[in-house]
Amino acid sequence: MKNPIKAWLQHRQQKKADKANRKYLSDLAFRERMLNQLEQTGMIAWNAQHRQLFIAQSLAALFLTDAERWVAFIHNVHQWIYLRLCNEAWEQFMQKEELAAVRKAIATVSDASASGLTRMQIDAIKTARRREIALSDMEPPKVEAFEFVIVQEGDKPAEPLAVGHYDPTTGQMEVTTWEEVKPLIHHT
Repeated sequence: MKNPIKAWLQHRQQKKADKANRKYLSDLAFRERMLNQLEQTGMIAWNAQHRQLFIAQSLAALFLTDAERWVAFIHNVHQWIYLRLCNEAWEQFMQKEELAAVRKAIATVSDASASGLTRMQIDAIKTARRREIALSDMEPPKVEAFEFVIVQEGDKPAEPLAVGHYDPTTGQMEVTTWEEVKPLIHHT
């Protein structure tokens, strides 16, 4: 017979863990919504091709008052970027798997049915394949460092105010003013 006190304690610990996990996911979703809104208003912009984040001066000023706040902000932005990369990689993986399943089904269709598969059959094959795939089947994207640039807001293009580099694997961040970097760029 199972010990009722031990069972109650395990249940209580599980409830606490579930509550902490829900809070973490809720906080993550809130940060994602806020960063999406900041992107829509032009306060931040992500250039995936060059792995550069552009941050408006007024937004950066809110977080640059304290080093811990700035690190937390950049870390949250990194999570937002990584979530985007994961979503894109997942969608590409799913499309590839769905296409392979449909091609396999088409190959097995007999020559007697020259019309092939209907749209409904193709959708059913794709849906079935999506249900079969586990999240662990996909290799997550690699975590990479990125650069960030603090820029002035306005209609005309202006020089950056500061530039930096953040490596999420080590947690190291470097920030410097544009005035210090500008002469080095012109000499290379």
